Amino acid sequence: MTVRMPALSLAAVPGKRAAAVDLAATIAAYPWTCVVEDRASTYEGLGLGVEEGLANEDRHGIATLESGDLVEGLEHFARNQADRAARGERATGAP
Repeated sequence: MTVRMPALSLAAVPGKRAAAVDLAATIAAYPWTCVVEDRASTYEGLGLGVEEGLANEDRHGIATLESGDLVEGLEHFARNQADRAARGERATGAP
């Protein structure tokens, strides 16, 4: 089985399907604006020096902070993590 995401393909060899699904669920639990801006920052940052890379990361971080859906997304993320912790799937705290 292959789980495909933009620019990411995980070949889930026998016994690894759960890890691929868990990774996809973890990424999907983040506020979407964060996912999109982080991805853009990664691609744009390839080949940049430290100064330029940090400026690029800052630009995308500011866009995330200024997005209108940030608070709602963070609340959704926190609920998702609490639900998973209650089911014993994840420890509480950082994703």
